[in-house]
Amino acid sequence: IYHFHQKNGFACMMLSDIFELVQFLFVVTFTTFLLCCVEYDVLFANRPLNHSHAGGAAPDRSKVTLPDAVLPAPQCAQRIRASGWIIFLLVMAAVFWLYRLVKVLCSLLSYWEIRTFYIKALNIPSEGLCNYSWQEVQARLISLQRRQQMCVHKRELTELDIYHRILRFQ
Repeated sequence: IYHFHQKNGFACMMLSDIFELVQFLFVVTFTTFLLCCVEYDVLFANRPLNHSHAGGAAPDRSKVTLPDAVLPAPQCAQRIRASGWIIFLLVMAAVFWLYRLVKVLCSLLSYWEIRTFYIKALNIPSEGLCNYSWQEVQARLISLQRRQQMCVHKRELTELDIYHRILRFQ
């Protein structure tokens, strides 16, 4: 409940989880590109380029440009397939990403239950969550405990009890 309040509700929490998945995909893809699809000898001018091409005089190419150092897609794919180590790491990254995807989907259900609790039990609408301080949410939890006895072990719930539960969770 505390985490839901501090992270500003369902939509923000889900978007955060989804962006983490996308960020991981980007990092893995970009790292693979940098490892397999860039010729660093050409980029750092350790090896000269063949600047001859059909049709007239060659343009002034005293500087190496980024397209000069990036390999064509088929050659890049062949370098990836040729490296067993890269394939192993990509498979491990894919397994980890799928694991994270399953965790995000499970979190979705948990977030939805907490959202429903906020709306139905605490009478705090999703769009109004940012207007409530944590102390107000706590007061509503304590009031709800008095009415419905959510917590079986104690009849009265205090702010200290709530803080202890938050600290145990973290």
